[in-house]
Amino acid sequence: MHGRGVHFVKIWVDDRNGQTPKIQPNVYRAIIADAHSNGMEVLAHLSRTSALADAKDLYHAGVNGFVHLVRDRDVDGEYLALVGSHRTVWTGPNMPVPITRDAIASLAETLPAAEIERMRTAIQIQEAKGNPPDALFELHCRNLRKVHDAGMIIGLGTDGTGDGFGVHQQMAAYTRCGMTPMEAIVAGTGTNAKILKLDRMGIVARMKEASFIVLDANPSDDIANTRRISAVYLRGKEVDRAALRTKLQHQRTARDKIKQVSFPSE
Repeated sequence: MHGRGVHFVKIWVDDRNGQTPKIQPNVYRAIIADAHSNGMEVLAHLSRTSALADAKDLYHAGVNGFVHLVRDRDVDGEYLALVGSHRTVWTGPNMPVPITRDAIASLAETLPAAEIERMRTAIQIQEAKGNPPDALFELHCRNLRKVHDAGMIIGLGTDGTGDGFGVHQQMAAYTRCGMTPMEAIVAGTGTNAKILKLDRMGIVARMKEASFIVLDANPSDDIANTRRISAVYLRGKEVDRAALRTKLQHQRTARDKIKQVSFPSE
């Protein structure tokens, strides 16, 4: 991997609810040591069943970052002491944010109709249950607040959602769990750029890449204002959003038509 220019190595310290063997401490310690000897960094995916114990040992093993929060129980004083004594270790919380009607409305222009319908069905099922409190989210929220207060570096991750709306949902979750709107914005811009070694991105400044968005309202007043986008600039050039929207709608229409075609059997 080093020979191919890879900088980050991700390890799964997770048995996937007993479905796979979990990587053992002697193995991930060897991986971390070998990666560090080659100037590489190691990121750990934490499980939902033994995350606290694993995270503590990973700290001692020299891990560089976590792509989830501890999510099996509330973090304790011992863990927070490790956070305080390892100031360069970061986390991408990946808050378990449920899909909302606002998200669907924002994505309806571009996602396939079948995917939009699946999202709507999921919301209807949730509403039929009376929207009970999300215990997993609340656990994440408590732990995010604690590690933030302990000084942990917090970036922003969406756990693979490529719809563009996940980032806004994550920032809203961060503010709901104790971070200020500006801290949430910095997590997804300047902090992420530093974590990923993207030294020309993350801030608006001379000699930087000049990729940014222009908003119609102040996100410091309400983090949801990050969704009120007036203009988008990539490398100093304004994106023609109307043309892009038309292109995506045509692609969506074409995909939907293909799915509706029935081919005769041979």
